Amino acid sequence: MATAAMIFSQGLSEGTLLNVNVPNVPLSEIKGTAITRLGKRIYHQMTVERVDPRGKKYYWIGGGDPDWEREEGTDFDAIDRNLVSITPLHLDLTDYAVFERLRPLERMSYTPTAPGRSDE
Repeated sequence: MATAAMIFSQGLSEGTLLNVNVPNVPLSEIKGTAITRLGKRIYHQMTVERVDPRGKKYYWIGGGDPDWEREEGTDFDAIDRNLVSITPLHLDLTDYAVFERLRPLERMSYTPTAPGRSDE
């Protein structure tokens, strides 16, 4: 069964979407599809300080060309091997393990402080 037809017939879990990446090669060079996980992008020179025509500083975020960790099973790896990458994503990015560890930091009530004053 074709990938799209299978997804339409079986559906996806609520809150799930698909990130599909197609290699930038002629169709005849695409070798198939791969179900992948997200790879890790590496940004070099994250911010670059520049000056606009009026002499004011601004920061260009991104700097040089990004690279990625070359790890098997990732979307980057699939694209590098001329495979269409299909990565199922869930929109809840909460790190629940850390969430529970931070629970002691919660306050039972909140009292705003005067501007410029900190009670901590």
